[in-house]
Amino acid sequence: MTKMNFVYYCADDMLNGTMTLSIEEELAYRRIVDLIYSTSNQLEDNGRMSWMTKLEDKWQSVRDKLVSKNKIQIENGFIRVERCTQEIDKAKDNYAKKQKAARARWDANADANAYPNHKPLTTNHKSNNQILFEEFWSIVRFKKGKEDAKKVFIKINFDKEKLNHIELANKYNEYLDNLPDYQDTPKWVQGWLSNRRWEDEDSLTPVAFAKKFNVPGTFVKFENELYYFKELDSFGAIIYKYNRHGKIVRDGKGEEGKTKKTTTI
Repeated sequence: MTKMNFVYYCADDMLNGTMTLSIEEELAYRRIVDLIYSTSNQLEDNGRMSWMTKLEDKWQSVRDKLVSKNKIQIENGFIRVERCTQEIDKAKDNYAKKQKAARARWDANADANAYPNHKPLTTNHKSNNQILFEEFWSIVRFKKGKEDAKKVFIKINFDKEKLNHIELANKYNEYLDNLPDYQDTPKWVQGWLSNRRWEDEDSLTPVAFAKKFNVPGTFVKFENELYYFKELDSFGAIIYKYNRHGKIVRDGKGEEGKTKKTTTI
């Protein structure tokens, strides 16, 4: 579980908690809360926060005010909010309990002679999948379109796949965890299964991508499997395109073996 896409949110608590903040302080605070959930409490206190909060050169002074008002805390180089930490810990504990319960149910129902990866031996995988689906559905975190998802799921022959139904559910949750910040709604389970999306290469959120490949600038969009980042220099704004491996792309082709010289924001 690397990040939270769906969280417990109390509008009254947020409104009451930000009542004494200025407009800029509230903007920064609300974005910090979202970023903390998105990074599972691993939001680094560095220069990137100036554009991640949209405050640019005002960020440092706003940051200091939020610290002085005890709205945020700085711990070992990370920005923390006490309420967020509590909610993340609760979510992780709940996630672990569900995983443990799912494994227990699987162990109880699995054939004693099943393969080591727990793929059941069966001559009628569709009939068996009727049972496995309920366990699969209990694990996935975005539960929309259950009946349509079930119709696709029962057609999967796990004897011929490289993963079992529990691993498949975890793969879908990984997809949720790496959902780009600009994508409001994830693909429903039915569509994800139909397109065999578990075979896709893992994608990173813009923040995670920039951190992994040391990409400076401001994220613009993700289009045609490319990340677009805008950088400012003495000649104005320049848009750079990067492929999934952090390579600069020009005219639709990756510059293999070359990486752009970057500077820390």
